[in-house]
Amino acid sequence: MTDPASSTTPSAEPWTWRRAGLWFVRYGIGLVLIVGGIAAAAAGASVEIGMMAVGGGIGLIGLNVVFRLGVQGDRERDQEEAARRYFDEHGYWPDQAPRRR
Repeated sequence: MTDPASSTTPSAEPWTWRRAGLWFVRYGIGLVLIVGGIAAAAAGASVEIGMMAVGGGIGLIGLNVVFRLGVQGDRERDQEEAARRYFDEHGYWPDQAPRRR
């Protein structure tokens, strides 16, 4: 069994195109909506349409932030459960030194 304390987090992964694509889907689309809405309003289109795009972009980014916070809580619960299984199997916590008899 591997040590649950040594599990890697997504932020520790190296940069890849897949990671960049995920970032764009999570936050980039919302930023594009915000910038596009501001540009549309500044270019002379209806201010209401531009601000509707800005509001949609803010809502999309907010939704992704809330979802990521929820996933983080699930990850922490999984790590705690793995540490408890390790304790049941070995008699000590993964971040502690084994007891000497």
